[in-house]
Order: sequence, then structure tokens, then C-alpha cells
Amino acid sequence: MSSDESESEYWDFSPEPTESQMESQMESNFMFITALDERVCPQCGPLDSQVFTASEAEINFPNATELFPGTVAANVHINCRCQLVSEPIDEGVMEPLGELSAEEY
Repeated sequence: MSSDESESEYWDFSPEPTESQMESQMESNFMFITALDERVCPQCGPLDSQVFTASEAEINFPNATELFPGTVAANVHINCRCQLVSEPIDEGVMEPLGELSAEEY
């Protein structure tokens, strides 16, 4: 084994995704999330909270890299801090909870 091979094995901490994880991710939508601060760039700001299908995300964000299952670094530009977070496709619509009283916490 060469030193290059042993180093790559040593530093590869990410487990291979299971088949069910890969299928689940392909059936997911991805929401674009910015840091929501004053440093968000004009390129990423308008994308915040937009939802993309897996195929749209793959086309629109070709430099994206997986951080861990379900969360992807968007890599829209150099030093991009934005992420694409998977959200399973659900037929139902989530209703807002509204404000909770102290007794409901």
C-alpha cells in the first residue's frame, strides 16, 4: 500500500451512505439556507428559503458537496456559507404552531 492510499483511508471519516439513505435523499426536496446576517451576498440572499427538487439542486448547484446525510454545502461561490438542507417530500401541509403560553411549554 502506498503512502497516498494509507493517508486517504486515514482521513476519510465519512461513512458511505446506505442505499436507503441515497434513495431517501433522491426523493427529498432541498431548502436553500443562508446565514441570515449582514454578510449574506446579493447572489445568495434571494435564494434563502427557496426549495429545490433533488434534480434542480444538482443542476443549479454543481459545486455542492455533502457535509453529512441530508445537509449539503451549496458552494455557490468562494467562501459561501450557505447550505442545502433536505426535507422529505410530504403530501400534508404543516400548520404554524402560533405562540405557546407558559403552561404549554
